[in-house]
Amino acid sequence: MCYAVSNQLDLGFLSKKLKRPIKNDIGEYKPEYVVKGFVKKDMPQPLLPVISNENPAEIALYSWKLIPHFVAAGEIYKANTLNARNDTLFELGSYRNYWQNRCLIMVSGFWEPHYEIGKKAYESYYIRPSNDDFFYLGGIYGVNNGLHTCTIITTSGSPRLTWVHNDPSDPGRHPLILTPELAKEWVTEKFDKSRMAEMMLNSFPDEKLETFRTIDGIYSNNVETNRIEATLRYQE
Repeated sequence: MCYAVSNQLDLGFLSKKLKRPIKNDIGEYKPEYVVKGFVKKDMPQPLLPVISNENPAEIALYSWKLIPHFVAAGEIYKANTLNARNDTLFELGSYRNYWQNRCLIMVSGFWEPHYEIGKKAYESYYIRPSNDDFFYLGGIYGVNNGLHTCTIITTSGSPRLTWVHNDPSDPGRHPLILTPELAKEWVTEKFDKSRMAEMMLNSFPDEKLETFRTIDGIYSNNVETNRIEATLRYQE
């Protein structure tokens, strides 16, 4: 699962680092410490910077929550499509028409819940690259009434992230993190479902991850967590 990401990425920095122009009709965007996928009623879904196979030579902003093409304009889509599981992506109606619409979602980091033995409340763990400025998260996108929307693919396999995300209801589930080599293939090459399924089993090297406990309540909309402490090590 991945319902909160950090997007401290300035678009000018991304453009310079990735040597790609910024699409000029991307809407309002600003770097934030914490970007939550679940938003309060009547609030728009957050925008995330992406590179897609629609035009891999540019950086665009897509709305985080995939809205299928069959959803009418103005209709509220109640399904939770912030994440797409790798093992059901080709089957579910919300996603099966979009598996060829691949995108890279750039984030500074993300959070996962961790449960200590005997405790019901979770601790928030922040995951960020150990030697880079951002992750490439694998995703897919759709276009609904002219709006590009996306979802983050989740997978399992990383020993470190399996330890972090130890929720018994869905242990080990975490975003699909792609190496730069696989990220390039994800948006520039055409391949079939079998190759995509193989790529979605990719386990990002644990030694390139930095994980630590941070402030609690990251997923709660009742707690103001959009502050720098959310990305720092927890202080007793």
